Amino acid sequence: MSDGGAVRLEGAERADPWARGLLGLFLVALLFPIFINLGPLRLSPYRLVLLAGFLPLVAAWLLGRAGRIRALDLIFLGYCLWCTVGFLRHHGLAAAEAGGILIIETFGAYLLARVAIRSVEDMLFFVRMFCAVILVMGLFAMIESVTRVLVLDELFGRLFRLRHVVYEEERLGLRRAQGPLDHPILYGVFCSMAFALSWYVLRWRDGRQPRATIWPAVVAWAAFWSLSAGAWLAVLLQGALIGWDRVLKRVRGRWWILLALFAGLFLFLELASNRGAVRLALATLTFNHHNAAYRLLIWEYAWPETTRLWLFGGGLDYDWRRGPGMGATIDTLYLVVGVRSGLVALMILVAGLLTAVLTLVRLPLSGDPRLDDIRKALLFVLLGLILAMFTVHLWNGTYAMLFVLLGAGGWLADRPAGRAGGLPVPPSPPPRRTVLDGGGTGQAVPPRGRTVL
Repeated sequence: MSDGGAVRLEGAERADPWARGLLGLFLVALLFPIFINLGPLRLSPYRLVLLAGFLPLVAAWLLGRAGRIRALDLIFLGYCLWCTVGFLRHHGLAAAEAGGILIIETFGAYLLARVAIRSVEDMLFFVRMFCAVILVMGLFAMIESVTRVLVLDELFGRLFRLRHVVYEEERLGLRRAQGPLDHPILYGVFCSMAFALSWYVLRWRDGRQPRATIWPAVVAWAAFWSLSAGAWLAVLLQGALIGWDRVLKRVRGRWWILLALFAGLFLFLELASNRGAVRLALATLTFNHHNAAYRLLIWEYAWPETTRLWLFGGGLDYDWRRGPGMGATIDTLYLVVGVRSGLVALMILVAGLLTAVLTLVRLPLSGDPRLDDIRKALLFVLLGLILAMFTVHLWNGTYAMLFVLLGAGGWLADRPAGRAGGLPVPPSPPPRRTVLDGGGTGQAVPPRGRTVL
C-alpha cells in the first residue's frame, strides 16, 4: 500500500463462477418443501443440485480447483465409503441408494463449499445468500407459528409431494414452525448456523472497515419460531462467545481463561450436584424435563450398541436394544451414526470434526482482521453444532448444510501467507511516531512538519 493509505488489491484464487452459482442454487433449493420420486430415489430440490454438481465438483477437486487435497477431504471421503460398505454388507445392493445419498449429502456438500468458497469475496457471497434464505424462511415460519397455516405447503402441495409435516405440542401459545424443512428442530438449528457468520462476516460488507449489521438479529428472530431449546441454545452460545471475544479482545489468553472457567464450572457441578453436570445442564436448558431424561436414557442404551457393533453397526433398519416403552428414535447424530454404521464410522466422523476445528485454530492469518473474523465465525458455529449434536440428530438439508460449513474454511488453509483475495485489504492506520518533548517526558506528540527518525 502506498504511503498515502490507498487501497491495494491482493490477488488470490477465486472460485469458478459455475461453482458459486451452484452454491447459491443449493441454498435457494432449501426453500422448497417438495420432492420427486425418480425410480427408487426420493429427490428434493437441494439433492438434485448436489447430484447434478457432484461429478464436476469431484473433477474440480482432483484438478486442484479446491486447493491441494487435504487430510480433512480424505477423512470425510473415508467416512462415506466406510458407511456405504457397511450398508452393502447388511443389505446388499438394495442399500446402494442409501449409500449414494449419503455420499452426495456428505462429501458432495463438503466439496461444494471447498470448490465454491476460495476467497473473502466468495465467503461474503455465501453468507449473504445464507442469510437471505433464512430471512425468507423466517417470514414463512412466523406465519406458520402464529396462524398455524403452512403457506409453502399450501403453495406447492397441489403440484408436488411434500416433506413430512410434524405436529407437536405448542409452546408459548405458538406452533413450533418447521418452515420448508423436516422438523422444527432442524429448522431452528439451520437458522442458528448463520448467527456468528452474520455477525463477523457481514460487517465487512464493504471490504474495508467493520460496521454494525442487523443480520444477527434477523437470524435470531428466524430461529425463535422453531421454539426449540437446542436452536436457542446454539444462538446464545455463539452470542456468549462473541461477547467474550469483544469484551476481552485485548487479552491474549482470553480463550484459555474461558476454557479454565468452563472446566472449573463443570468440576464444581459434578461435585456439588447429586445429578452431575450433564444431567443438570439437560434439565435446566430444555423446555421439557421428561425429554431431557429420555435423551439420557437413549445414551444409556444406544452407546453399548455402538460399542458392541463396533465394525459396521447394525445397518439402516436395525432394531436397537432399548428399555421398555422406549421408541426407536435416536435424538443424537453421534449415536445414529454409531448404531447404524458402527464405532469405527463414528470415530472417523469425530476425527473429521476435530480436524476441521483444529485446522481453523492453528491457521496463521498474517494479521488480516477479516480473515480472523471469518475464522472465529466458523469456529463458533462449528463448536455450537458439535455440542448440539449430542442431543440433536441432523438429516436431509440441515445435515448437508453441516458439511457445507465444514468445507467453508478450507480456503483459509490454502491461502498463501498474507493474501486474503477478492477484496481490498483494509488500509493500515498511519504509524504513531514518538517525539521527545523538550522536558524529556517521552510523551507522544504529533510531528510538526518534520521527519522524525
